[in-house]
Amino acid sequence: GDNYDYMSALAVLTAFAVLGIGLMYVIKKEPRLCEPQNFISAACWCVWTCLLLLPAMHERYAYLLDILLLAAAALNRKNIPFAIVAAVSSAVCCGIYLFGSQINLQAVAAVYLAAYSCFTYFTVKASKLSD
Repeated sequence: GDNYDYMSALAVLTAFAVLGIGLMYVIKKEPRLCEPQNFISAACWCVWTCLLLLPAMHERYAYLLDILLLAAAALNRKNIPFAIVAAVSSAVCCGIYLFGSQINLQAVAAVYLAAYSCFTYFTVKASKLSD
């Protein structure tokens, strides 16, 4: 959103903490990141985490996630719903800006967060299966 009162060191520290937990998981569990599916999934998760947790991240920064999720969907059909949610969310946010649409952004954010949570769960689950 446009509320920059929340731009604080706490938000940045939270993002770094979550990314650090992800890095610790990669170091400890050693998933096979040389495999394209695992590499793209890890990249998607890092970008998505930054988009959700860093302050003042607008929809224009989500283009990388949209491209990565499209590649992930091409590699594994199970990622198609995540690519759809990200693309629709980007389109809705751009539509609000361009056309002044009246859409409940809290609902869009809730779906986006749920998709991120499911993606995180399935990525971790898939990395455990590839061990």
